[in-house]
Amino acid sequence: MPPNETEKKDYYTEAELAGLREKFIYMLTGQPLSIVVVDAGATNRRLVVNALQPGGFENVYEARTGAEGLALAKKYRRRQMVAIVDEALGGGIDYPAFGRAFRQIAATGVLILIGNRLSPAKLETAAKLGAAAVFQRPVKGEALLAKLKELGIE
Repeated sequence: MPPNETEKKDYYTEAELAGLREKFIYMLTGQPLSIVVVDAGATNRRLVVNALQPGGFENVYEARTGAEGLALAKKYRRRQMVAIVDEALGGGIDYPAFGRAFRQIAATGVLILIGNRLSPAKLETAAKLGAAAVFQRPVKGEALLAKLKELGIE
């Protein structure tokens, strides 16, 4: 069989299906990464999106509420997913609920949280969610890009 051809079978394991979906998504998009920025405030969302531009990220989607962010994560699911979420999500969704739902969409997704006053309770919640980073608002673009690079997201 030629090297880039997929063997046709009557039955595929879940792992094989996941691999085929990943190949198909990459063929359609050319990009293995999606970033969803969730913040109720347009100004804060734009600051984060603008901070990502020097990193060359193409698939960056904006949402006003947690529900919108989750819908975008489902719609634009890629091999590698990043959610950058402000603490004031709106729409009745809090950090823990968003984090659990995001993990169901992207089990290996990276969750980055942003907050105004980072109390020990908020940091504890972030740790329980497995957040890769927590930033104080306003987010400094260089710090965000450095953290993404440290996490192997480029």
